[in-house]
Amino acid sequence: MAAPHITAIAAMLKLLYPDASPVQVEALIKSCAKDLGDEGRDDIYGMGFPLVSHLITGLPFGDIHESDWFYDMVLDVYKKGCMTGKGDTGYFDSMSYLVRQDAALLLYRMAGSPAVLYRDIYPDVSVDDYFANAAVWAYDSGVMTGNSGKLGAWSNIYRQDFALILFRYANYMGYDTSARGDLSDYADGALTSEYAWEAMEWAVGAGILGQSVENLNPLGYVNRAETAAMISRFTNLYGIM
Repeated sequence: MAAPHITAIAAMLKLLYPDASPVQVEALIKSCAKDLGDEGRDDIYGMGFPLVSHLITGLPFGDIHESDWFYDMVLDVYKKGCMTGKGDTGYFDSMSYLVRQDAALLLYRMAGSPAVLYRDIYPDVSVDDYFANAAVWAYDSGVMTGNSGKLGAWSNIYRQDFALILFRYANYMGYDTSARGDLSDYADGALTSEYAWEAMEWAVGAGILGQSVENLNPLGYVNRAETAAMISRFTNLYGIM
């Protein structure tokens, strides 16, 4: 049976982070525990005394710290309900790459998770998949058109391709996408593929990509921290969510 103060802390964290699973709440408490005896867990003090004050205005992820360059942007997209943790691990997993089904789910959430009648569109998507409705919506909206007849589930996404997905979403929603940046201002801008060129120009001109850097890395995979940054900039640019 949990100690009364642990139960109270868990209840408080659940109020602060209603989307956090029990496993995530437990990981949060452990992540901020201060040793009262010998380092590590012991039979007298257990995991120690949890100091949760920094979590009250922070994030429910054990791997995100206020010193991280992406902290404010992860906090922003978490509060907006765009991005949550990685499963029930209690972590955001900022350095792992964004995969295609999660990109579809992310944009689907931004669109308000509209009702979808599932159809068997892709051979790598089944009705029981957590991203099934998102995949159908992304196909119908034209935001994601598939990859060689498949959604491309579990495949990583290039930075230029995620810019293209955001560009399509902005156009689908009727947002102003007239901004254009000069890709030649970047050392590797010319590496951008022709099909993604206009989207990358828009992303740079709109401030979604290329802020205070010398390289755009268009053919590099986008990780979850970079995804959070792009989504935060995107939603703030258009004043949505």
